[in-house]
Amino acid sequence: MKDSGSYLCGIQRNSGMDVFSAVQLEVKELLCLKSYDISGLVGHAVTLRCPNPPEQRDRKKFLCKGEQHNNCTDMMENQMKFMLHNVSSICFSMTITELEAADAGTYFCGSDAQLSYTKIKLTVGEIRKVVNKLI
Repeated sequence: MKDSGSYLCGIQRNSGMDVFSAVQLEVKELLCLKSYDISGLVGHAVTLRCPNPPEQRDRKKFLCKGEQHNNCTDMMENQMKFMLHNVSSICFSMTITELEAADAGTYFCGSDAQLSYTKIKLTVGEIRKVVNKLI
């Protein structure tokens, strides 16, 4: 967001007239969705976006896995695999590193499990190697 502001874009010529345009850039935070699907690849990382409304900013962040937001397994205990970052006044991010097929499923995240949470359906695929055979 600190990159917002006025910029000049153009071409400076050694001879003749220089051509410049003024550009006003406004960087906004991404909004968090109430529900979305995301996919990742085995061995890679995936980042989930979770709500963090201003009135809940100081509350503990959560990420859990299961079919119901009020009855799911807390994933925040595994600090090596699930990393919290990019906390802003609207959202925060959770990155799941080194994805495995077992990581696929339904997740819920947010800063208040009862009021503001996002439901995320994660699918995990494998990278398939294509082998050309010479005949």
